[in-house]
Amino acid sequence: MDNQAITFYTDEDVDGWAVEAARRSGVEIVTVREAGLLGESDPVQFAHAIENDYTLVTGNERDFHPLYDQWLTGGYDHPGVFFITNRQLKNSVLIADVLWLWHEAAARDDVRNRVEWI
Repeated sequence: MDNQAITFYTDEDVDGWAVEAARRSGVEIVTVREAGLLGESDPVQFAHAIENDYTLVTGNERDFHPLYDQWLTGGYDHPGVFFITNRQLKNSVLIADVLWLWHEAAARDDVRNRVEWI
């Protein structure tokens, strides 16, 4: 499989400063607001990420992890999910740095179906 750049999709939980800092480093990100899905349900957000081949970035592990598990149990691939723990949710610098690192890793390794936490 050819590895390619990934695009992240952030839900309402992800701080705007983290998004802007990651973008300045060359990371491609689409926010829930930019997608026109602000306030939509978690299943709608998850479906949007899958349909657009976006790696989901969220602080809402409680709701998204079961959706992800169902998807994989059904035998489907997914471009990955990145969970931000409550402890790190407001750490914009760390979030931006980790998104950049994962973005760079995708150029070398297949990150599909991976789940990561910070």
